[in-house]
Amino acid sequence: MIDRRSERLGDLERGLPIVERILGVTLPPPSVALHADAAPDPEREPDAWFGRLQAAMSGRAIRAEMGWVPLLPDLVAPVPDGTLRAARTRALALRSLEDAALVAAFQAAVEIGPVDLVERVAAGPFVSVKLNHGFWECVTSTAYAAAGLPYYRDLDPWRQHLISRFDEVTLLAIDRAQRVGAADPAATGWLRGPRIAFGISPRNGDDPAWQTLVPPLHPNAHGAAIGALACLQAIDPEVRWHVADGAAAKQLAWQDRLGELAAALVDRTDALLVIGPAHVTDISLAGWQGTREVITVPGSYVHELWPSVLPVLLGAIERLADADRRLTVIVQAGALAALLGLVVACWAPSMAGVEIRFLDLGQLLDVAVRDDPRVGTWVHKDRVAERLAGGISSGFVRVEAPDGR
Repeated sequence: MIDRRSERLGDLERGLPIVERILGVTLPPPSVALHADAAPDPEREPDAWFGRLQAAMSGRAIRAEMGWVPLLPDLVAPVPDGTLRAARTRALALRSLEDAALVAAFQAAVEIGPVDLVERVAAGPFVSVKLNHGFWECVTSTAYAAAGLPYYRDLDPWRQHLISRFDEVTLLAIDRAQRVGAADPAATGWLRGPRIAFGISPRNGDDPAWQTLVPPLHPNAHGAAIGALACLQAIDPEVRWHVADGAAAKQLAWQDRLGELAAALVDRTDALLVIGPAHVTDISLAGWQGTREVITVPGSYVHELWPSVLPVLLGAIERLADADRRLTVIVQAGALAALLGLVVACWAPSMAGVEIRFLDLGQLLDVAVRDDPRVGTWVHKDRVAERLAGGISSGFVRVEAPDGR
């Protein structure tokens, strides 16, 4: 029987130096042993496990935080916050723009281009991640809240992202990754290229960005456009940013190409790592045989536990890549998936002889387990349900793993 606690702690030990090397952020190792039988099971109680681990890393008392993440400690990682402060200042300046002027300013500074995920997966190592409207709206709404200004809806901004400084570390990762997509190593602002697709969606990724960035803007899209533009210009105001369309993954469902994606992965995968909440960790590739491992993460607010979750996931990726040189990682982990993928995009090229295909598929994975009562609301929307009723060959299947992987 595999000792999951020891394995996760070993992954943590591997992952901490990667976080420091790529992001320049030093996270402390646990100061309290977690091997005791009384410790939570990482697979059955991921909220409690990662919360307890983060508390052990911070050296502070465990406490419940507003009842939404059990055992979330008051850990504040040493992350530079200058970029986020600059982004909030820019967001306030953009607040007065009418929709047409905001769209024009966005398009002048940011080019959102299409990405064919099937072609990219077939071509070689590749990282695909996205940040939908929620992350960018949080930046906008917190800027407004700090200035005493209202936002159109209550995001309870001080509850999300701010406790663990998730926004700051994500902007740091975007900054680190902005050369990965460039043909010229000296160029900046490139988050779309042969090895990376960092997607932005002004809404939930159901529709291409060009359809959602059309005046009059939905309030989601208005707030997200302000936040995304403010963040990217705070990182580098002099370049035109080249990013991917955050709708690329869900377009595979609308086009009935999920089976193509899975087939492309089958021929290029020696090991498969599935990261997500419990309802997606039974997923595998149809017709594929190989080393398969799952890591269960909290189904909500997982980003608040990034100081413990991120290094564990990076350590697991390194461990699997060392053993099986062609590793595919499929993820459903909200905004944390973007942070993880950006770090992988910066780090993977240094791993000689290793091919990593990293796909943040988000709610798209729910298609394979849509009858599970734990799935989110997306697969039950009328538009999605109608498409599923018409038949989608997903290429992702539910499997039974005797060892729990």
